[in-house]
Amino acid sequence: MHSELGYSVKEFTDGRYGGVLLLSVDGAPVHHREIELALRFRDKAITGTATAQPPATGGGGAPTTGPVTGSYNDKPPYDFEVSVPALQLQLNGARNDGNILTGRWKSRTDESQKGLFELNMAEEEESPEKDVQSLVGMGFDAVTAGVAINTHHMSVSEAVEWMSQGCPPVAGGAQGAGGEGGEEDNIRQICEMGFDVEQAKEALKATQNNVSAAINMLCGE
Repeated sequence: MHSELGYSVKEFTDGRYGGVLLLSVDGAPVHHREIELALRFRDKAITGTATAQPPATGGGGAPTTGPVTGSYNDKPPYDFEVSVPALQLQLNGARNDGNILTGRWKSRTDESQKGLFELNMAEEEESPEKDVQSLVGMGFDAVTAGVAINTHHMSVSEAVEWMSQGCPPVAGGAQGAGGEGGEEDNIRQICEMGFDVEQAKEALKATQNNVSAAINMLCGE
């Protein structure tokens, strides 16, 4: 059935999701609890944090915050499961069109406590990876786009202008993507792409200290 819905959004989206847990005991609604989850979706793994207010009839108290772990399916029916140990909660559900997360929750310590939840996206997280992909979609090289966004912390429009000018040295920063800057700056650029120091040194040595060529070599391109 889900595969026939024609979702306009084809993937889970990083961001903040807010809503309520409808608490019930033995199937009968009792009260609700507000919750917000800041979630990141990477390679079918979910990480983030959850903040829950005290139950509506619990007499007040401070919010509870804790880490979130889980997994998701990036194909129909777009289901997921999330565990929040600090809240002793397990959530199982699916993503509906419009990035609404719905499903059932249960207590990990009391099987009689369970219910339904609905979480709406409150704020989409800014993602450098999406900016890089936007630049690639415009025809720019992925490695150079990554240097612009992740190393020089440029906006998409600034990155377009910088790359269109041939990636000149950035004032107060590292050299251009293909330049031969200082060794420490070049190592730092490569390490910011996820490689370790030794890998960076070996690649730079093999490419005569050319950052772009070194990254391409490490990426197997």
